[in-house]
Amino acid sequence: MRSPTSKQHEEYTVRRIAEQYSADGYLVITEPGPNDLPEALKDFQVDLVARRGTETVIVEVKKSSVDKRDPRLVALAQKISEIPNIRLDLVSTAATPKSDNKSLSSSALTARVTEANRLRQLRSKEASIMLLWSATEGTLRLLAEMAHISATTHNPSVLIKNMYSQGVIDRRQYEVLSRAVRYRNAAAHAYELGEIDEGFLERWSSLTLDLLTRVEDA
Repeated sequence: MRSPTSKQHEEYTVRRIAEQYSADGYLVITEPGPNDLPEALKDFQVDLVARRGTETVIVEVKKSSVDKRDPRLVALAQKISEIPNIRLDLVSTAATPKSDNKSLSSSALTARVTEANRLRQLRSKEASIMLLWSATEGTLRLLAEMAHISATTHNPSVLIKNMYSQGVIDRRQYEVLSRAVRYRNAAAHAYELGEIDEGFLERWSSLTLDLLTRVEDA
């Protein structure tokens, strides 16, 4: 059986990302032409355009290590910053570069999940959610490293899309993690959390532990 070519792999990656934006309620255009782009962006070639209501997302999928100071990316980002209701999502599939920061071990991450659950039982919901998310994000970074996927983004939603697009997590796991990001964002940015779905927090916690077993078994 022949291995997929680089071009086939790139097309598969873009297709998976397009499917996920569609699942999030966006109308997605792959290989958009000039007529699919805002007037200020007609001279740019981009991978995807996703629209939902008044929001437009320009999605660039990087298939190899790319310097973010690349003149084309810089020019694209600059143009996008000048247009209302539009943003740039940069989804990278490059290998994770070395960092001075050392990731926590799987055992340390498991301990964080345990402590987050303890805090939840004590009704310290914001602290519980933030600690659980830190364990989840650390787990995703370890899995990304194993799969040679970049995990350097500071945007949790983009990190999860990277993992899903490369087949590291499945659709059900993606949906749980996407909902977890919303809890994380509310807690991190001092928004009212409202009534907490305890059943969901259990599923989120269990998913993180399940993903950690993949790290331990590798």
